[in-house]
Amino acid sequence: MKNFKTFTFALLFFFCFIFLSSCQQVEIKSNERGVIFKRFDGGLNPEKIYPSGTHIISSWDRIIIYNVDSQTGEEKISILSKDGLTFDLDLSYSFRPIPKEIGNLEMEIGKDYYHIIVKPEMRKTIRELFGEFYLSKNIPFLENEVIEKELFERIKDPIRKRFIELESITINEIGYPSSMKKE
Repeated sequence: MKNFKTFTFALLFFFCFIFLSSCQQVEIKSNERGVIFKRFDGGLNPEKIYPSGTHIISSWDRIIIYNVDSQTGEEKISILSKDGLTFDLDLSYSFRPIPKEIGNLEMEIGKDYYHIIVKPEMRKTIRELFGEFYLSKNIPFLENEVIEKELFERIKDPIRKRFIELESITINEIGYPSSMKKE
């Protein structure tokens, strides 16, 4: 009977050791969220978002971690106006992935969402908006706040549909051609 108890204890210890050695500990910081990719159990689960804290997962699975803090981007771009004049625009903007949507963000776009969605959408919308203006007539008379608001309104919905929230846009400088000066 004593050998049976020893054997049972050893077998239990062995299975606990195997189970624990096949797990990994993942730490998610307070400004991060995670989504799990289960290699042998259906792949990515976009509905299950892991909050900050310590999580134990199988060693063959992995948690993809996203920073959900505000991030900034900058654009320095030369734009051709409707009347054929070129001017330079320097602006900055802040954005972040929508925390409860990072599963969908990972599934549809991936971690390089800034270069795939945010930056191209920003450049496209800037060119579209400023291409509608006659530089010599409209733009010198527009306040930066009016332009920022219009850009924000045009960009926020397309990138929100892609699980990213635009927080702000700030025009740092508009460089006019030397042939004209802002009054």
